Amino acid sequence: MSKPAPHKKERPTLTGSVRGDILFLSSLLHRKQAIGQPAGPKERTSEGRNDADNDDNNDETPEIERSLLAYVCNILILGGQDSPLAHDVHAVCGRIESQVIECLVFSKNTPVLTSTSSVPASEEPQHGTLKQIEDVENAERGRLLLDHWGDKEKSEYWQESYTLEEHLRDVFQALSHVAVTQECEEAAWEFVYLIHRRAFRKISARIQEVYSRYRSSSPFDQLAQVVIAETFPSISTPYKSNVKLQKGDLQILNRFKFPGFNGEWLKGFGTLLHFLQTIYPLPADVKKLPGGSKWDPPEPRKVGTLVSCLLCLIRLKPALTFILNVDGMENALNEIESPSKLDTGGGDKYLQQLQIPADLKIKLRFPTERHDFNNLLLGDGDGEDGTVDIADCDAEDPVEDLTEEDEGEDADYPDDTQTPATRLLKSVYAITSWMQAADALSTRARTLIGKEFKVQMYCCPPVPPVKADGLLKQRILHCFPDLKPQDSKKLPNAGIGKILSRFNNATIHAEAALMGWIMKDHHALWNAQTADVPIAVSKKCCFLCWLLHRLLNAERETKFILSSTHHQIFAWVPPSGTPLPILIQLREALLKVAQQYSSAHSAQSSAESAILDRFHASTSKKLDRDAALAADLKDFED
Repeated sequence: MSKPAPHKKERPTLTGSVRGDILFLSSLLHRKQAIGQPAGPKERTSEGRNDADNDDNNDETPEIERSLLAYVCNILILGGQDSPLAHDVHAVCGRIESQVIECLVFSKNTPVLTSTSSVPASEEPQHGTLKQIEDVENAERGRLLLDHWGDKEKSEYWQESYTLEEHLRDVFQALSHVAVTQECEEAAWEFVYLIHRRAFRKISARIQEVYSRYRSSSPFDQLAQVVIAETFPSISTPYKSNVKLQKGDLQILNRFKFPGFNGEWLKGFGTLLHFLQTIYPLPADVKKLPGGSKWDPPEPRKVGTLVSCLLCLIRLKPALTFILNVDGMENALNEIESPSKLDTGGGDKYLQQLQIPADLKIKLRFPTERHDFNNLLLGDGDGEDGTVDIADCDAEDPVEDLTEEDEGEDADYPDDTQTPATRLLKSVYAITSWMQAADALSTRARTLIGKEFKVQMYCCPPVPPVKADGLLKQRILHCFPDLKPQDSKKLPNAGIGKILSRFNNATIHAEAALMGWIMKDHHALWNAQTADVPIAVSKKCCFLCWLLHRLLNAERETKFILSSTHHQIFAWVPPSGTPLPILIQLREALLKVAQQYSSAHSAQSSAESAILDRFHASTSKKLDRDAALAADLKDFED
């Protein structure tokens, strides 16, 4: 007689599965800050250590790779006619050897598609597929794209809006032409113009964001008033010692009256910022544009003027940095800065009412050794076999129609660990990111000669909505005792329905999708000797993507390299192929953060923050540029 199989220890859950728990908790914490999280570590080297702890390691390859990938990411940030200020958040990884891009794989955020059939919360999303971007080395079409960058009529070579796939193809075709043409310098300029004309919507929004951060007014004008009213050290021509200016820059300095004292210097920066706003304006009714009015791209001359001004702004960065660090300037910056947009969750009644059932014990263990990781928890299932129901309920309830909540583009949240001067500099110089990226890539285009390179997209199928049956509602209701009706046979459809509707905000984040794909098929892109996998993202990583990469790095010999995190939590779908022990740790981290927001656990906030702190501690044909610039500056002055 055979021995009975050993009893498998059941794991308690909130929703019936660990995946469902992550979706539930991250949806509940959508757009909330992971309180108490320290800043992310500095760039890791190929040895997986922080640069600060690895001064003897001179291997700069991972940083070179990630910076080039980041430039490609920046170039792809566009708004469209249907969604002027939004863009698909995307990530890119690839193999770069000898500073030559040989293979790139792109991914973008994949949202919930509410029109599809619903599935249980425990169901793992389908694996994505690789799609080759065709004809990326067509240098002749690249030449035509650059020849027609300033067209006013739509054609094969000029459109007002582009999909990510179309823009990817065009960018690499243009770079292919830059690499082989005899007029490389002029082609590089045309590439810069093409990028800035295509990205006009997002550039306009970035300019306006500077004003929004400082109470809808120019920060430089406000600072100039403070400097004039108070006693500040004089700053005489601060750029001369370390800034090289060209003819166009001097035109700008003269027109905007950049003189010799800091108050007037700030006025000059204010006038320059206002000029950028006039040539790349943001319509007041921008959010209503898809319904009627049209946002036309700027004229080619305006594009050239913008580029000249941005180049000048880049060269003046040392001067602005010096001015903003003058004694007394920090207090002035604090006074004019708008309140932080960080969401502390204080007004969310559901977070305040959340109570974690006692039978779900939270043990936040973050492994430092593979042995610890593998022994974290036993079991490899997810769902019925490895879970215990929170509520013993067989109630049936019709599937509720969940309405999609339009959250728009994920906001860029300020980092409170930065100084006021750093925040202003980052806000202003975010306008120049397309300039720096286009210049860097066109400069390196010559290295593509004779090299075959591939560009692919990793496409995830749309995420189906969660099946909101009676059993799931009962499980979630168990976490909200205050929502229970007096009649135990009735479900509080209004409250639970609002909680479940948040599930529709969830997406598979681009960087998480790439990490999931690499876990599944590592050898598709990197050979066995590769130690690091750099991933560039068009925005900072969210809390869960950052934590996922840290946990995977603790388990795998191949290390993922991400840049930084803003510690925000968004409704998040775990990528397919994520190991169960890692899912459990992600779930437990969310439980800890949720407890920090919950009024029932407010007394534990400090201790839980300390636990998370300890974890993170361990773990056109040629433009007459000067003439056009002079004409535009004169028009502005008049």
